[in-house]
Amino acid sequence: MQDYAVAVDLTYELDRYLFDRFGGVGLVASVIAVFQTCKANKLAKHANALAKEANERAGNSNALAAKANEISNNANTISQRALSVTADQTEYNWTVEFDYETSSLTVWNDCALFADDVAIVIRNEDETVVESRERRISAFKKVILQSDLFREEILEQAAGYSRSGIYGAPYFQVEINVVWTSELGMRRTKIAKQGFGKTKRKKTL
Repeated sequence: MQDYAVAVDLTYELDRYLFDRFGGVGLVASVIAVFQTCKANKLAKHANALAKEANERAGNSNALAAKANEISNNANTISQRALSVTADQTEYNWTVEFDYETSSLTVWNDCALFADDVAIVIRNEDETVVESRERRISAFKKVILQSDLFREEILEQAAGYSRSGIYGAPYFQVEINVVWTSELGMRRTKIAKQGFGKTKRKKTL
């Protein structure tokens, strides 16, 4: 019985010795593992922050690059337009003739060039009397714009002369606006004021 008790004590002491020896090592290892895990997590967060910052900078760089390309394209467009304006030295000759019988103005493209997207507007005292829009007016072709106001202006002025005893040739004055696209693709404008009477006469704008 005494031998059995001694054996139990020895077993207990051995177990305690093994626990103290190896259990302590396990505890230290656990503490080290926790510390390393925390450190790894911090490093991972830092790496993620750096990656996010890098992505933001890359996004900003891409935006700046896109803006630079846009500015470059605009500059090229302006340069091309400037070259087109310099190259387009074509001279158009627009003439206008009044026909008293029909009370109409005939606008001629009086040159060897065609004109595209043509807008012709006849104005009198800041009001539009008549206008016309043509897809194309070929070389030496015409557009007729009719309005009874032209003849009425002449008749009214003639009546005024008669009442006042003034001798003169009655006429009316209008502002003629011609806007067109040249053969080289440039938008051009011609504006002139002209007076017309009963006598049929072609006038240059």
